[in-house]
Amino acid sequence: MGFGFGLVILALAQGALASGISDDLRRLERCHGLFVGERISKQSPLYVAVISGAMSGTDACMNLLDQARIGQDGRIPHVNGAPELTGHKILSNLVQFHRSQLESPDFNAASGGVRTREMDLFDANEPAFHFVYSLLKSGEPYSNVVTRPFGIRAIRYTARTTPRTRRVVDSGAILYSQGPGPTPAAWNPTLIDTGRIAGLVPDSVQNPVQILETSQAQYQGRNTNAHFGGGFLGSQAYLLATWNGSNFRVWAKDLLADALCKDIPVLRSLDVLQAVKPESTFAWRQGISCMQCHETMDPVSAAMRTQGLIRASPVNEARFWVSRPIDRPSAPYPSMSPDPDYSRRPPDYYLKYRSFDGTLVNLEGTGVASLGQALASRDDLYVCAAKRYFQFLTGIEADIRDDSDPLNPLDLSPSEKKYRQRVIDLGKQLKQDQSARELLKRIISSPTFIYPDRGV
Repeated sequence: MGFGFGLVILALAQGALASGISDDLRRLERCHGLFVGERISKQSPLYVAVISGAMSGTDACMNLLDQARIGQDGRIPHVNGAPELTGHKILSNLVQFHRSQLESPDFNAASGGVRTREMDLFDANEPAFHFVYSLLKSGEPYSNVVTRPFGIRAIRYTARTTPRTRRVVDSGAILYSQGPGPTPAAWNPTLIDTGRIAGLVPDSVQNPVQILETSQAQYQGRNTNAHFGGGFLGSQAYLLATWNGSNFRVWAKDLLADALCKDIPVLRSLDVLQAVKPESTFAWRQGISCMQCHETMDPVSAAMRTQGLIRASPVNEARFWVSRPIDRPSAPYPSMSPDPDYSRRPPDYYLKYRSFDGTLVNLEGTGVASLGQALASRDDLYVCAAKRYFQFLTGIEADIRDDSDPLNPLDLSPSEKKYRQRVIDLGKQLKQDQSARELLKRIISSPTFIYPDRGV
């Protein structure tokens, strides 16, 4: 009797164990769904390794992520010239995730309609490429997302034996031109490739325009594919996406959200009292509530004041950005009235905001490259990255707003406070080691990744 009862108990215990899911397997299944976008096969070598105990769930997840690693040639692992399917899916999903985090992900929206020719010249995914490159390229510091002095270009797989250099539409190949109309000269720029993404590389493409209208002749020979520094902030695609038709306030507002996870206003009412000028001809400078936004947007947007948007030809209207000459001295801020020489002065800026810990930050310099370096020196850039990846991996959104404003205190629950502090700690670790990959590993290895409902 006793022996038979023992066999029953043992069988029940073994059945319960078989029906359960280990934490390691739970990790792998979850990260596979997030990275690849589909359920893992039980025949997968990673699945077999984890279920047999030969590999931990965390190591399996990082092994999976490495299937999209960017090699020295810029390509992810590939077979017979084509990207390995799982790696391709991971790379594509990560590009789409980072693009979805941008405030203005598509320059067509900023243009008021589809800009077919600009879609050929510039990749709307490029701002997202900067984040993915720092995640998947070994040894690439995270700070480069805002300090990289060059653009990032996608390698795309195509069955053609020669690179695709023209987008074909229903009416046939699109023609490109340069110079004044109505019959401008032919222009043969290198266009972005299309097809399955196979890797990311520094963008060295030169697309000079040799003929322009008389009023723009000083820009002849300029590279229409120029990058202006500051990582994603200085890319042609990001400038197009954030251009509002008259100034760079949207660019300034978006960079706060995209780089620092901050939505304006990011200043307290007391921070802007001295900036309010009732005598100004600008109506928005006369009130506190207006200046809580303008005191951040306006002086930092000046980092782009010398950028000009011109056309290769008025016939096809392919637009691109150039740096205009500086032939006027710096002017003190704030301006009390419109400045006709604003765009001809040095791109002096300052960025003023409240950090997550309530510190009043004031960064000063000249140009977007300097701005990127200044952002890279602040904890906020890295805490923002931690917040973003923490939410991506766990589904939990941490609140990293200014926590010490006496007029607008944060009312967080004990659990929300723990998530907030966890994200801040992760961000500070990222600033120290500069490895986005290690940041993901820390989150994946935590209990919160597989049990987000149990707290940090």
